[in-house]
Amino acid sequence: MSLSINWQQQQCFKSDDFACSLLRDLYQTTNEGQSKNILRFTSLCDSFWDLRNGSDEIDCSEWICESGWIKQQSNLSQWSGNCINPEWKCNKIWDYTDGSDEYDCNRTKSYPIPDCLLLDSNKIIPLNATNTMAGNGIVECSGGIDERVTFPCNDGFPLNERFLCNDQITCLKPMDLCNHNIDCPTGEDESEFWCGPRPSFNTSVCKAKEFNCLEQNDTGPCIPDEDRCNDERKSCLIFHRDKHMCIHRRKYNHIVLPPLSQQEMQDMQPNVISPWYCDRGLVIYRYDTLVYLCPPSYFGHRCEKHSHRLTVIFTLNIRIVNADLIRIIVLLIHSNITIDHVLITQEPSYTGKHRLYLNYPRSLYSNLRQISSNYIVQIRVYTVGHNLVKLFFISQYPVKYPFLPAFRIAVVVRDEDNLLQHNELDNHAHQNSSICRCAPNSTCLLLGNQRATCICASQQYGPSRHLIAIPCQTNYCENQGTCISYMNEFHVNEFRCSCSKDHFGQRCEYKKAVLSLDWHNETSTPSTIRIVQLINYDMMKMHFRIERQHLFLKESDHIFYDDLQLPPIALLKVYDSIHSNIYLLYFHENYSVIHLTEQNQTKCQHAKEFDLIRMNYSHQALLFVMKRYHRPCQQLKQKSTVCFYDPQTYFCFCNTTTHRSLCFFYNFKYERCNECLNGGSCYTGEQKLNKKDFICRCAPCVYGALCEFRMDHFKYTFESFLILDLSSTDNALNQTNHPNLKYTIWIYMAITGTMVTIGFLSNIITYRILARQRNIQSIIPRYIQLTAIINQLTLICLFLQIISIILNQSFLKLFFCKTSSYLLNFFAYTSKWYTAFLSISRSRVTNQINLTRIYLRKQFIWPLVITLFIFILNGTEIIFHRLINDPRKPNHLVCTIEFPESSWHTLETIFRFITHLIPFLLNMYAVMTIIRIVARSKANINKTNFLSEVWKQIKQYYEQLACPILMIMCSTPELLMALIIKCHQWDNGYRRSLMIAMHLLSFVPQMLTYNLFIQPSEAYKNTLVHNTRTGQILSSIIRTS
Repeated sequence: MSLSINWQQQQCFKSDDFACSLLRDLYQTTNEGQSKNILRFTSLCDSFWDLRNGSDEIDCSEWICESGWIKQQSNLSQWSGNCINPEWKCNKIWDYTDGSDEYDCNRTKSYPIPDCLLLDSNKIIPLNATNTMAGNGIVECSGGIDERVTFPCNDGFPLNERFLCNDQITCLKPMDLCNHNIDCPTGEDESEFWCGPRPSFNTSVCKAKEFNCLEQNDTGPCIPDEDRCNDERKSCLIFHRDKHMCIHRRKYNHIVLPPLSQQEMQDMQPNVISPWYCDRGLVIYRYDTLVYLCPPSYFGHRCEKHSHRLTVIFTLNIRIVNADLIRIIVLLIHSNITIDHVLITQEPSYTGKHRLYLNYPRSLYSNLRQISSNYIVQIRVYTVGHNLVKLFFISQYPVKYPFLPAFRIAVVVRDEDNLLQHNELDNHAHQNSSICRCAPNSTCLLLGNQRATCICASQQYGPSRHLIAIPCQTNYCENQGTCISYMNEFHVNEFRCSCSKDHFGQRCEYKKAVLSLDWHNETSTPSTIRIVQLINYDMMKMHFRIERQHLFLKESDHIFYDDLQLPPIALLKVYDSIHSNIYLLYFHENYSVIHLTEQNQTKCQHAKEFDLIRMNYSHQALLFVMKRYHRPCQQLKQKSTVCFYDPQTYFCFCNTTTHRSLCFFYNFKYERCNECLNGGSCYTGEQKLNKKDFICRCAPCVYGALCEFRMDHFKYTFESFLILDLSSTDNALNQTNHPNLKYTIWIYMAITGTMVTIGFLSNIITYRILARQRNIQSIIPRYIQLTAIINQLTLICLFLQIISIILNQSFLKLFFCKTSSYLLNFFAYTSKWYTAFLSISRSRVTNQINLTRIYLRKQFIWPLVITLFIFILNGTEIIFHRLINDPRKPNHLVCTIEFPESSWHTLETIFRFITHLIPFLLNMYAVMTIIRIVARSKANINKTNFLSEVWKQIKQYYEQLACPILMIMCSTPELLMALIIKCHQWDNGYRRSLMIAMHLLSFVPQMLTYNLFIQPSEAYKNTLVHNTRTGQILSSIIRTS
């Protein structure tokens, strides 16, 4: 069961029919994909089946009919309560379920419905007010004529004028009755009761879709099927068999449009040359000679030949640009050569459709069927000013079937289709080139084959755009409007006025209607979002049409509306962190200025407050609940204005006179958008005119202008803290700006620069010292060398990451978004593991394991495996990091990470813990193993206490303990802060700065390689002093000082 409109019941005959308006709006859907074609509230309980099995017409006992209509009482309780128009009485159509509206009618003719042939006894009884079998829900008469309003056929709609076979399954059309062809399984559709006595029928007399009146034995006359049951035509003149079993079909409002009279038909014919004389062209006189103007799709002397053409229909759905005009050029391109093009000029605020034709030249007809024929349609949008032409937008679409004689491309050109960054599409030429003779301030577009066209500024026109349009007259635009003079594509001089924000009109002659809002005394939280909607209504479709939407984030504001009067309805939607409410600001017409305060708002109640619906409900449940939507208006008779809603479909008002509801279809998600990430709620203002007018309200523990940064459960990244701390944003709901932004940037750059410099000196000295000891057959120096290289690469990646975030340059972002964080973590984790392998190697040497050359080679296997392990599992940094652009800040790119499923984040969290915890444990285990082995050996030799020897060894091998202890000491503060501080507390700028400092502290071991591995060893220090040039210089400086 669905609330959608039943298209089988809709008929479109003229433009203002309800069905025609639905067809025009069929393509339109809301930003959430919610269809506007929902069953009208006024279609409930109106005695017409709009939904299958009449579900919209049953259980209407609480329904209140509109003024002047009658509430019927049926033999069946489920059919009681339908509303009937009293004008439908005695119109030869059953509107009541028992047909009582057709009883006791003064007619000149008898009612053309036969009596009832009872199915159980074959008795014939009349259908009138004396019996109660009609409309009781049980088929008792042959043909089902007693339940024609209540019995559903297989298609789910009532029997009405159709014939029901005795099997109560097959429903026949009236034309199939008495057509000398048995259609019912038991043949009752051709029985004597329905068709009367008939001679043998000669099937060769009448053709298909004809009816034999059988008035001349079996020879006819034959009449068309459409003449049957037609009261205006008398075809079977003797026995009137064409009027047998004629039940009129129910139609909406029972309105039948009369056909045009013969005189009206003649009046419509123009007294000119026959219009088909030149096919679809136009015949005109030119110098007393007939000439023919052909449309783009035809050519020839009398437009008798079809052009091989392409129809392009498009509309622009791109953000508003600050320009006087917009020029659009549509090109048909084949092999980088433009074969046809059309230039269009429009105003920036225009949102309608453009329809144009592009013709294939007849010289190319021969190769249109070739597979290699690649044709594309390219749309270029230029913003035009007084002395400026700028390429703003490029999109292109392939022509998939160029061999078709007529092909159509219909597109909506959107922001995301822009191909402007592709340099290969930039085919503009300089003004002084050999084929470009465009005027200054215009743009030359190359078309190929030594051809070009000029895109000119607003006042220029002509083939080369050297001509100047007629300037505006003095004071052409009123009320301080700015006049723009330009020549359109038809070489007609036009004037356009750019009006101030409070005026409109062709010459800015009208003052806009204005709604003033003053909410100074309202207490609200900073996260409260208020949205004002100005609404008109369509009584035919029972739809709300939102004319204007405004984000109301200030204490007071003014909303200007481009008309003399404000729309009749204004709603205020308030969203806070927990609840959402809808308030009615006003409901009246013909006002041009309205001033409102918070005292003027009337809260509209949720339908669940009247116990009409549950918190979670479906459309199926809503269908039956809607028939009780008059109940709130009955309960609240004392209030002057009442509104309520169910947040899926309808918004309702109460009529203060009849106390019945009037409900309109309302798009409750019209203000929602899809710009926010990580489950953030996006709210938009005037989305039709300004794509930048939106705001994000983030979920707890999510921050950023687009909710791009998550801080819950270790989902934060260093970039998120740094960007939140450095970048300013328009989204005041989710973050606060750093108090001293400029100084903070220099501090971060100075700290990281110092770390890189110190680390470079430490790591290069360490590498040079160990490079001098090539004759030592040990793996330990090689591990220290690798660790020094990796530590320096880590610090370099840290510095580059901070620089790319601070500078926010596109060419840096494209590369560093996916690589900087990946490389930084890869080198940092690898450094910790190599330090652990270094400690294990030392423990093996202490344990006097024979380290042969082959064994030394094998010891490199595990580091290689771990390196590959880190390289692969750290790949989530590349996969899920992506670059986003805030539409409100052009060229401001932000790198964020977004996991599609929680399992990926769980894997990434486990990987983090493994890379932090296991290297530390291996370090501690290796060092404690060395201490335990040496202490036990010396305790056995010296016969001393084991614990005292352990303490001595700790003092002796303290340098080996320093590395793991320093690593854990530098990493622990960041880990503790992440555990102690709750994720929703990161909106404090000082906490974020402290977290950044703790993160930088975790990289201290990478810049102290010399202090951790070289300085504690006397052998390494001697090598530095005696065998390296750097050490000799340093020692001389120390001796001199």
